[in-house]
Amino acid sequence: MFASKVTGNAYDVAMPIAYVCQGSKCSRACGHEQLLRSMTKVADVRLVRCQKICHGSVVAVGLGKHLEWFERIDSAKAGVALKRAVDRGTRRGMSSRLKKRRIKRRVDHHPR
Repeated sequence: MFASKVTGNAYDVAMPIAYVCQGSKCSRACGHEQLLRSMTKVADVRLVRCQKICHGSVVAVGLGKHLEWFERIDSAKAGVALKRAVDRGTRRGMSSRLKKRRIKRRVDHHPR
């Protein structure tokens, strides 16, 4: 769930990986470009094809030992909550805003 970041000849601390859906409905959601820009600051962002669960922007991040999927990450507050969860690296202390958007049936499913 982590990608190494290379700077020069040395490796930095591994960055978490965030999978962001690039399907037609997800990429048209409000603030999708801002979400991509803000997530690149805290994670290694990988664009994936449509996940067939489109309700706004769909993002998967590694929290703890699990790959967690979130939908409707289309507002600034939801984006900030997701960034904080990625920084924390665990589901513990996740905001209620993110708990409502978590897709429980997709836990640990890798992107298509």
